[in-house]
Formats: sequence, C-alpha cells, structure tokens
Amino acid sequence: MDKLQARLPNLPLILAGPILRRVTDSSVTVWAALQKAASVTLQIKSDTGVNVGNPATAPTIAVGRFLHIVAVTAPVSLTPGVIYTYDINFATFGPTGTALGVTSLANAVTPTSVPNPISYPPYPLPSFALPPADLKDLRIIHGSCRKPHGNGPDALSILDGLIAVTAQNANERPHQLLFAGDQIYADDVAASLLMQLMDASNTLLGTDGSAPGGWLAQELLPTGRLPSDYPPLTRTRILGDGGAGFTSADLRSHLIALGEYLCMYLFTWSDVLWPAPAALPTQAEVAAAAKTALNPGSWNDIVRLTKDIADVPGDLVNVVSHLKTLPKVRRALANIPTYMILDDHDVTDDWNMTLGFCEDVYGSDLGRRVVQNALVAYALCQLWGNTPEQFQAGTAAAGRTLLTALDNRTAASYVQNSATLQGIVGVHTAAQVTQHKPEKAVYHDQHTWLTVGGMRVSADSLVYNFTYTWPTHQLIMTDTRSWRSYAYGDKATADLLPPDQITAQIPLPADLTPPGPDLGDRALIIVVSTNAPPAQPLRAATRHDIIATRASILSDGDAHPDLYESWELPSLGFDRLLKRITDKFKPDAAGIHYGQAVLLSGDVHFSFATRLSYNATNRFEDTTPQKAHAIVAQLVASAFKNQTGKTLGFQREGYFYAPYSFLHALMFLDMTEGYAGWNLAPGQQIFPSGWLQIDSSIQAPLSTATHDEPTVKIFPSDVPIVMPQAPHYRYRLDYLLPEAQATQPRQPHPVPPLPAGNASAADRQAALATFNAATGNYRAHNQKPGKEKLIGRNNISELTFDWPARDVSAGVDSKKAIHTVRWRENVTPTGIADPAPDPDFPFTFVAWTTYSVSLDPNDPHYPDKRAAKEGP
Repeated sequence: MDKLQARLPNLPLILAGPILRRVTDSSVTVWAALQKAASVTLQIKSDTGVNVGNPATAPTIAVGRFLHIVAVTAPVSLTPGVIYTYDINFATFGPTGTALGVTSLANAVTPTSVPNPISYPPYPLPSFALPPADLKDLRIIHGSCRKPHGNGPDALSILDGLIAVTAQNANERPHQLLFAGDQIYADDVAASLLMQLMDASNTLLGTDGSAPGGWLAQELLPTGRLPSDYPPLTRTRILGDGGAGFTSADLRSHLIALGEYLCMYLFTWSDVLWPAPAALPTQAEVAAAAKTALNPGSWNDIVRLTKDIADVPGDLVNVVSHLKTLPKVRRALANIPTYMILDDHDVTDDWNMTLGFCEDVYGSDLGRRVVQNALVAYALCQLWGNTPEQFQAGTAAAGRTLLTALDNRTAASYVQNSATLQGIVGVHTAAQVTQHKPEKAVYHDQHTWLTVGGMRVSADSLVYNFTYTWPTHQLIMTDTRSWRSYAYGDKATADLLPPDQITAQIPLPADLTPPGPDLGDRALIIVVSTNAPPAQPLRAATRHDIIATRASILSDGDAHPDLYESWELPSLGFDRLLKRITDKFKPDAAGIHYGQAVLLSGDVHFSFATRLSYNATNRFEDTTPQKAHAIVAQLVASAFKNQTGKTLGFQREGYFYAPYSFLHALMFLDMTEGYAGWNLAPGQQIFPSGWLQIDSSIQAPLSTATHDEPTVKIFPSDVPIVMPQAPHYRYRLDYLLPEAQATQPRQPHPVPPLPAGNASAADRQAALATFNAATGNYRAHNQKPGKEKLIGRNNISELTFDWPARDVSAGVDSKKAIHTVRWRENVTPTGIADPAPDPDFPFTFVAWTTYSVSLDPNDPHYPDKRAAKEGP
C-alpha cells in the first residue's frame, strides 16, 4: 500500500477540483479542495482572456491539517451565447499563518501527466456558457448513482467527450449537469479503497499532534474507540449487529469518520490523491488489516471474513477502472455548471427509508454521529456550491455557522460540538423522534408529524432543496430523502415530501426570496431523487413487500430491499405532487392550469421514460374547483457506474423483467394505465363497478374511492366501467419505448464556434449538423428504432427540448422533451466490433438511445382513459 504522507509533498496544491458549481447571469461559484490554507481569488474572463467584472476573494476553511475547502463566488454580469473562462489565484499560507506566495491555477493543478487536466482546447482555462436564449438549444446532462467499484465503465466520463467537441460553441456545448443523488457510496465501499481512504483521512486531517493548526487527532467515536480500530470488512458488527441501527446489505467497509466521508468525495471527483493502480492495497494487505480486528474472533466471524476477502480482487479491478477515467471526469466537472442533491447512499443505504430505521439509528449515539459526519461532508462538498448564500461570510446563515464551527478546530472540539453540528445539518435526537411520533397518524386532513431525518430541526438548520430560474427554464431540486413523513407507520411507503414540503419545495413566484417571475413559457424541470413512479417490477415488489423481502434475502442476502422509496401510484402523496405541479401553471384564457413539467429521477440503476397526462375539473384537495390540463414527463437516468446482472436483464428483456419467473405473477403487465379520482368528504364513498384485467388469468374488482384513498385505477379494464359520479380528476400513465438508436464516432470532429455577433440561421444549421454527427443525432427522429427498451448499462442522460409556441386556436401544442441516454459498448448496434480495442478499457463506442416525449396534453395518440358511463 502506498502511503499518502510520503506522496503529499509532491502533489499539486489542488487535491480535488476546481468544480464549477452554481452559475447564473449575475454570479459564478467555483469549489475546490486544497492541501494548504489560502486566500482564493476568482476572476471571470472572456474567451479571449479579457476580465469580465471584478475578482472575488474568499478564504479556505481548514477542516484538516492538509485539507482546506473553499467555494468562492464572483458577482458578475453574463450574457447567453458567449463562452466565458475563469482563472483562480491562490495566496497560500503555512500552518502558523506565514504567507508562502501566490500560486496560479495552472501551477495549482500540476504536476500531472494528463494534458489539459482542467481545460478544453483552444482555451487555456476552464470554460463555460450560460443556458442559451432559445430553449431548443439548451442541453442538460443528468444522472445518479456512481459507485467506484461498480461493474462496467464509468458513464460520467462520456461527458468529457461531449464537452470537448462543442467547447467553442456556446449554444451546442452542454450547459448544466444535474446529479440526482448517490454522488458517493458510503455504505458499499471496496475494502481496498477504504484502506486508502482511511490513510488519506489520517494524513489530511492530521494525526500526530506535533504541528499547530487544523485537526490534530482522530475523531473519537461514541464507542470510545478510533475509526482506525475498525479496518475494512469488520464494521458490520458495530454499525448493524452492534446496535447503531444501520440496515445496508453491505456494512463491512462502511464509512464512519468525517475524514473518511470527505476523502470519499475527493477520491470520487479527482485522481490527484490516488496512488498508481499497482500500489493500491492488495488482497493480502486487506486481509492482514481485517484480521487484527477479529483476533481472537468467533468461528462465524472467521468464515465470513474469509468469504469477504475473496471478493477483494474483483472489486479492485472495478476500482482501477474508475481510476482510469477520473481525469476525464475531473476535466468535465471544471467546465460545466453542476448542481447536486443527496440521496441515501451519500449517507447510508436505506437512510430514512422507514420509521423503524429512524427510531434505531437516531436512538444510537454512534448512528447519529455517522449521519452527522455524512451530512457535514455533504454540506461542505455538495451544498456549499448549490446555495453559497447559506455559507456567506458576515452573515448568521446556517452554513456560515457550520464553517465557523469547523474552521481550524480539533477533533476533540468537533466531538464536543456534536449537538450543535447535528442541529445545523438536521440530525434528530432520540427524544425528538419520540416527540414527533403520534399514537396514531392522521393522514389526510391533519399532517401530524414530519420527518425524523435531515429536516430543519430548528430555524438555524440548513436547507437542502433549492430553486433557480433562467430565461428559458426553471430548475427545482427537491430534497425527498431527508424530508419524509411516515403516516402509514413502519415498513410502508412514506410521504417522500410531506404536504407542507410539497408546497415549500415546489414554490410559486411569491414563495421565493426575493419573489421570482411567473413561469411563463419556461420549461419546468423538477428533480426528485426517486422515481415518480418506478417501473412495474418495483411497484409490484412494494405491493407484495413480504414476498419481495424474502426473495431479496435468498438472492442477495439483503433483508431490507429498497421497497419504500418511490412515489406510489395511486397515493395521496402522488396526487398532491400532481396538484402542486399544476399550481405552477397560471390559468390560461379558459381558466385552465395548462402546462408541461419534466421530472428527472434516478436511483434504480437503469434508465427509462414515462408520460403522464393530467386532466381535472376539480383538482385534489382544491377548496374551490380549479381546472387543469397538463403533462408530466419523467426521465430516469441511472446509474453512472453501478450496473449489475439485474440491470442488464432490464436492458435485455424490457419493462417487465424479473429475475425469477414467479415474480411475473405479481406484476401488472401494462404499458398504459388510467386512473380517476374524487374530492370526498370524510365518510363519503364512490363505488365504481367493473373489473380490472391484471394479466391473462387474473381479474380484480375496482377499488372503492374513499376520503383517504380517493384515486382508483380504471384501465386496463376487463369490462365496461360505470361510475355513479363523474371523476373530478383523471390521469393516464404510459411507459415509453425509445424511437432511435445509433453509435457516435470514436473520434468526432469538433463543432466550430458560432461567428461573432448574431449567428445566421445557416450558421446555426451548419453547427448543428456537425454536432449531430459528433454526438449522436438525437433530433433525427426517423433513425432506426432502439432495440433496447430500457438502458441497464452504466449510462449518462441528456435532456433537450423541441419547444414551439402553443397554437391555441388549433388545439395543438407540439412541444417535446427529448431524453437521450448514452452508454459504452464494444460493438456497434450492427455488430461491428472495435478494430483497435484498448485492453484496459474495451468499451470504446458510445451508443445512444432516444425517448421523445410528447408534451401536448391534447395529443391524439394518448387519449384520456374514461369509463363507459360517468355520472348518473
């Protein structure tokens, strides 16, 4: 194993980053992690190197002796259609505050063997462009779930090529990158990687106490021991069996200490701290470290460890694959505005999934500490760049309070201040969990309690969700993981957004600070980390959770499969979500909340698309009837790096794949579904008559609509359905098939820059033609239909739009959301193999599949599903 302490003096100043974070027309934020304290100055420039606006300076925060983090924001006035670059200077300081000199960005990222480690030719500096003035030019990249030792090549590295061929063209280059969750895997860590993280944590945070400044000791855990006392493959005992309450299927090498969580981000986003592949901890080194913690150990412990050690070589192969593409990922992250939201693996698998999890974990001192460490690291590495105003110097904002509590402190002070820190990042105590738990939850009329996860436990807690508006679109990043309510009790699907949070996190213009503009003709993009709704197999597993849990235990050894994670359909939570989305659309001339929304989600490790049409005369929970007619397109992108045999099964067999044949009997084998609902008073019921066809052999009677379950499924039906009262609202859900598939060239030609000034239509068309040839012609909808119905390989997705104006007189709205999913393959769809494969990286072709989603509520291809008779 190659120790970091010996290598650190020869490494560059920047350990991870720079990562371009929030970019608006009035500000630019850049994040970086350094090995020295510094005063960091950010200057925005034109593509020719001319300064734009004034520089901004911010100090780093010393969270370790050799770990200093900063997110610096420059106020500036920017214009769409222009390429900008940014430069950074670092005035560094020694441990005692002695000035060491000024380091340029170029010198801060060297030495490195990678050409242009953070920039794309012809620019010597990192570059970016604002979202374009025309929505049809907007390119949003999104995805989730990136596990270093996941199987297959890292699909996030594909972004590097997409930027490289369009770097000079402000309209054609990707404009924003959205991470929908699981940026790190805290629970499922390769043993070799954990050894490297533990070494890096001890080195960067400081362990010897001989030098002033920064963290000078390891964090003492509530167990009375240090993190280094729990080597890889031995942590199940304290986190699961030992009473901390964690339920992940893989606790063996779970992150524990703050330093480990921080280093996981550094190792996930940058190659700087990594040793050479050959110097990573070997199987023998892992075994030697693990056995020290099991001495003497029980026979069962020894048998389990022997089995776990056998997994090390295979995991190490995948870790090396991750490492090989990290230079591409690092360069891409420096050159595209990036927005992030956490999901469970950023903390631990199953985080806040059930009420029982919350009671166990937050009732444990160690459980609360580990969640605290995860959320502090999330705040420093993810949230700071999303919402820099929460960390602004000279304010009493929660983020600034957190930075002050961490800056240049010791591990002892961190432990002593845990209660304060937990309040800032939103970790409940056991008493707060008990206080919020009612004897019996009242679900519909009265929301009796909120989440017991990362909620705002006080007015001084951080807020994780955010909303930003550009001229062509509005982005809403929801926090569905830490805000949850458990109205149905334990082992049941929670409200992923409680009623008050649905309205708070999907704000109307007046809800924003300062108040924002009306949505107008902007595209509405909402990120929800888990599917709304998921594919049929996952819905079936949740409906039959006992059977699914037993199957999971037998097949994967996981007694806590992710069954309660998605937006159930139908459910009150889902109905509230649809109602709130239509609140975003101002009533048109006919008094109808008319519009389109795109939901982006991930989590499930395969990609697909759904279309939901919503039609209402009296929306759910409206006190005064209001009409709505809307489309909600869901585009699922997952995983960047975590494909398995099961995800490949989805790609091979489609929406109704099941690993065991008997599971098909539990599924609704429907590509189209129809629902109807009513606003009912307590005690009121609607008795629709008829039968639903479940599959070729099973029928089920229609559900009775009640106050607490007002929405019923009415399609597909076996017999004509009769409703005694016309529904107040209805929706139709379609699982979509792709319409195009191809591969892009291995060495595409760069897209030329647009001419100075206003580009002509011919100029734009020429650039588009080159772009389509280089990156996959996603707008050519007459391409060969895709044979893959879902994409189960590691993938990265792109959202683009066709957005013509609505023709009200003709009743036509031709808007489309275009979901382009890319993944790596070693042959073309026609079977042509790579003539010169890279033995270390054989998946060299980039394949792409396109889902084109009609956003026209009146599209004749998707008529409303209606009963044979509705009303008396």
